[in-house]
Amino acid sequence: MPIWTQDYPALAQAADAASRVAYTLAHQHLPSRASDAHALVENLFFAGLERTSPGGSLNLITMTSPRKVRFELHYPDDKPVGNYSDLHQAVSELADAYGERPTSRGGCMIYAELWAVR
Repeated sequence: MPIWTQDYPALAQAADAASRVAYTLAHQHLPSRASDAHALVENLFFAGLERTSPGGSLNLITMTSPRKVRFELHYPDDKPVGNYSDLHQAVSELADAYGERPTSRGGCMIYAELWAVR
């Protein structure tokens, strides 16, 4: 399973750059889900940016296989904010699998998967 890792600064422009990369990778492996990948990663990044202090960084790990693309966004989670229901709704509408958990480094990881067959 090929894996791509990109680090991004905690800036709004990072969401656009990461979502374009997601679109490109998804288009190569699951062309019918490329637009979903773009929107999905954009939503993940906006959530990570809301929870990351200025000067922080976010790490996007993308794993691909012939039947699935998985995105993991790792972020420091050092700027807690309130309700995440908008994120959960937007991501759950696009993703076939989705979850969130703390990381061993004290931050957080949100993952979302797109499958070839829904």
